[in-house]
Amino acid sequence: MAGAGAVCESCESLRKFIVHVDSRDRNFDAHPSPNAYKIRLPARYKHVVAARLLGCELPSSFFVFTAALGNTSLKVTIIGTTGGPTTQTVTIPDGNYTQTTIVTYLQTALNTAFPSHIFEVMLDPVSLQLTIILDKHEVEIDTTLGAPGVGEGPVEWGLGYYLGIPKNTVLTSSGHTLTLPGVVSLNPFTYILLDIAELNNVDTGGLYGSEVGPQTFAKVPLSNASFEYVFTGKDATYQMHLAHVQYRPPIQRLDRLSIAFKFHNDKVVDFNGIEHSFSIELTCRLPQVAGRRNPARLVPPPPKMPKMPNVVVNVPPSPPPPERKKKWWTSWWWIASFVVAIAIAAVYARPSYA
Repeated sequence: MAGAGAVCESCESLRKFIVHVDSRDRNFDAHPSPNAYKIRLPARYKHVVAARLLGCELPSSFFVFTAALGNTSLKVTIIGTTGGPTTQTVTIPDGNYTQTTIVTYLQTALNTAFPSHIFEVMLDPVSLQLTIILDKHEVEIDTTLGAPGVGEGPVEWGLGYYLGIPKNTVLTSSGHTLTLPGVVSLNPFTYILLDIAELNNVDTGGLYGSEVGPQTFAKVPLSNASFEYVFTGKDATYQMHLAHVQYRPPIQRLDRLSIAFKFHNDKVVDFNGIEHSFSIELTCRLPQVAGRRNPARLVPPPPKMPKMPNVVVNVPPSPPPPERKKKWWTSWWWIASFVVAIAIAAVYARPSYA
């Protein structure tokens, strides 16, 4: 027996529909970007009691480091120079980085910001810690709140977070060498959330210790490779948890979907214009009540008559019927007397033979 709110898979009152959603099917004039859009469904589905994510083909084309996210800049100061400390904002290009490319681009950004000095950046392949070496002077990195490239929040607050630098810290090199205390984290996103406004029914935890987070529809795991499609589904190489969401009461009508892929912090994922697709299964309850195999055979009960109020009416009693007087010739004693008289007359009228 299905529990309260559960879907009875064997009930004849249920019908399943599979819908393939492709971001190419959106109205490009109204929604030019595949990051967030609305799509009209091929049919109008009624009494939706459950929805399941069957599979997803998702591009890992979003950038981890972008100026829009505020994680491409770092405040760096060279101290011990003749003219006093020199401070610059060091910026790396938007994009995704590997352990090799982060060394190259960070070193280029430092030398570009300080053209009269020579920086060298190295990454320890065992500890995954970065080391910055300056040719003649000491270097200082500032990650205090308010510095360039330092945002709100305890995690993912800026470029320093991904390079292994604690927040609210001023790091100073020892001589010409500065080894960052933390490890490099270049691909921190292991999943993204599929947000469908009409189908969201999965609770998420609140960010940074708050009690309740926004609802979502499904969690889609990501692979570690950037700029590749993630194929998820029951038979995919990279498996996923198939989201199965139930609705009580049912969704009465579903004819369009409002779609967005988001990170856990509720920021919309920017796919950089690359399209995606996914498939969902909708379970709908037929109009009749569950358990009735053929409602057409049921005889509807007669309509109930409206209950009339109790009204007391004073009706005068009917008069008694008039007494009927019997005729004298219908009385039994008159008949008996008449018979006796005839008999006596007959006796006296008999002739005598004496």
